[in-house]
Amino acid sequence: MKTLIIFISLLSITSLLLIGCCGNSNKKESNQVESSTFNEQVQAPSKADRLISDQRPKFKIIRATAVEYIDKEISIYGYCSLSQYYFGGYEDSNKTHYCINIEDNEGISLTVYFEKSKNKELFNLLSESDRVPLKLKIVNLSDRFHPILPQLFEGLSWKMIK
Repeated sequence: MKTLIIFISLLSITSLLLIGCCGNSNKKESNQVESSTFNEQVQAPSKADRLISDQRPKFKIIRATAVEYIDKEISIYGYCSLSQYYFGGYEDSNKTHYCINIEDNEGISLTVYFEKSKNKELFNLLSESDRVPLKLKIVNLSDRFHPILPQLFEGLSWKMIK
């Protein structure tokens, strides 16, 4: 009887080892197929992606050194969407300015405020679609600068990236 129990136990262990080996082999082949399919679907970066990736200074540098951009115009590229972030020097500007969030390819964002009276077309564009690739000319105005929220900028102009 002991011999039969030992035999059944060894048989069970052997079966489990064989299933484990075969299962891993099939998984590897499955992953290879998925990987090659994924690689075929990857497309070349768009013009917007290239401009955003290549831009200097990077958003993280602009955020970290925002005080250096007080009253200096700079051009930036990113994906824009409407926002409602009215704080700092723009906390009372919801009636006069549109709030725009611009994000780079690393997920870092800046907040830009455009005068409503001059930028209705921008508002309409961003109302219809999220993450619109744009080039913005911005400035960190000294009279609106806030040391705790230095990443808030005034929008001067915008242009669609095609």
